[in-house]
Amino acid sequence: MTSKTKTAAARTTGRTDRRHRWRLPGWGGQRGAMTVELVLLTPLLFALLAFLVGLGRAADARGRLTGAVRDAARAASLAPTPDAASRAARDTALADLQGAGLECRQPQISTDTRNFTPGGQVTVDVRCTLDLSALVVAGLPGQTALTASSTAPLDTYSGTLTTGLMEAR
Repeated sequence: MTSKTKTAAARTTGRTDRRHRWRLPGWGGQRGAMTVELVLLTPLLFALLAFLVGLGRAADARGRLTGAVRDAARAASLAPTPDAASRAARDTALADLQGAGLECRQPQISTDTRNFTPGGQVTVDVRCTLDLSALVVAGLPGQTALTASSTAPLDTYSGTLTTGLMEAR
């Protein structure tokens, strides 16, 4: 085999010498392209990951707020008077929000006691502005408003038990 035959064989296979044995035909000008693509795509992948974490954090906060409102409605339903129900709902909601680690800015808690009679119901609404500033890089707003509502029934016989005991005396 002559040297011209070796050179022609090297051209057809894409192999020119021992240093570039790994090159494939047609990849001559692509050297370093994979590194550039990786450098360009890595920040985008991290931004996508941060966005997904932010969405998960928002969903978790919504679940914790719903739990706090449920507990507040239950506490209000156990109170003896409408005023006591409003206080119990507010205290329970604030304690649950603090215990859940939610950083709510000025939570607004309203208690509907219009139907506060035996067999009636009490409804608690909470509006909370949640701080998401730790995830601004993810494209989420710095804060978001969350609202939750829960209704709890009042015991049908709660008023008759105490009234019956009073009359027996």
